[in-house]
Amino acid sequence: MKQESATMFCAAPTVLIGMTNAPEDVRRDAPRGVRVLAAGAPPAAATIERVEVELGWDLTQVYGMTETSPFISICEPRAEHASMTPSSALGSKRVRAWNC
Repeated sequence: MKQESATMFCAAPTVLIGMTNAPEDVRRDAPRGVRVLAAGAPPAAATIERVEVELGWDLTQVYGMTETSPFISICEPRAEHASMTPSSALGSKRVRAWNC
């Protein structure tokens, strides 16, 4: 990503999980401010939090038949969500992440 100066990319949640589980030196060197579109399955709250907090990327979940057409609908944060983290949005629910 750094070599290509990527500012945006699309990935399935499985790919994002792999990226957040990369070695520390690789994650530390990842560019900040990258826009990520997640599709194929809804990403877990823990995955969203790791992508946004640890990597400093802006994740947007998209829905649609991406195999045959452009994005149909987008799930983007609203202004009132700016101060929220995925963990705070869950309230008293507990989120755990495993590295399998």
